[in-house]
Amino acid sequence: MWKGKKIKVITEIKGIKVQTNNTLKKKKMKNLTKLTFTIVAFMLLFTACSKDDDDNSLTKDKKLASLVSPPNDQAEQSVINYQYDDQERLIEIAQENPYLVFFTFTYMPDGRVEKIKALTDLQSQLYTDYTFFYENESKIPNRMRYSGAVPTYTTDVVNIDNTLFWNNGNADEFVLEGVNAAENTFQSLVIDNTTYTLHFTNQLKNGLATQGALNIPLAMTKDYTGLLVYFGLQLNSHPITRLETSGGGLNNWQYETDAASYITKLGGIEYRYQ
Repeated sequence: MWKGKKIKVITEIKGIKVQTNNTLKKKKMKNLTKLTFTIVAFMLLFTACSKDDDDNSLTKDKKLASLVSPPNDQAEQSVINYQYDDQERLIEIAQENPYLVFFTFTYMPDGRVEKIKALTDLQSQLYTDYTFFYENESKIPNRMRYSGAVPTYTTDVVNIDNTLFWNNGNADEFVLEGVNAAENTFQSLVIDNTTYTLHFTNQLKNGLATQGALNIPLAMTKDYTGLLVYFGLQLNSHPITRLETSGGGLNNWQYETDAASYITKLGGIEYRYQ
């Protein structure tokens, strides 16, 4: 708050008739006392402001801005950017050089997710649009429409004991288990008879803590787990630490963090915040 400023104190006494040495000494002592009090008060204020600045840097929420991978023999430096709207909602995840959009997000006025446009064919750069419909004020979709790179198809999303069931236009069945609408969380996803069990932590921060509305709709997109693993994306409001498959597959995420528990690195991938 006050850093980098030098204070020059100038004492100027005009129009004072000095009658005796004692009077002059008393005036000097009085002025010195005032000056000392002012300096002490200023130092206390400076210390308090500095402490507040330090505390705020550790406690204020940050937004994930980008994931930066170092260059290697096969590729140049990779940068994946996270973009937000003026309400600080995530609206796009895209790679630089070459520019490639992974996801774009559209919201309803009340903040629920209306549509996700997701990359579903990396080679041909084809996208599928997932449009979500809700009953009343529910956070859980009760219908979903596929369009874009696939024939338009609308499916019901059936919720039985916090397990969601739906299918696509090819009659492939999907299951999302352990859904908690209040917390915007889930436990596992079943695709093509393979169960993917995801483990998250609330002890670390990834800069997406306020994006919980995306957790369940994102998990309902076709290539959610593939993009999560292949590109090392952060796609949930809490960081993922482990992904297990019913076929014996296992992926672990081991992070480096700062003093405020924000992730700074995952392997060679650097996390940057705003």
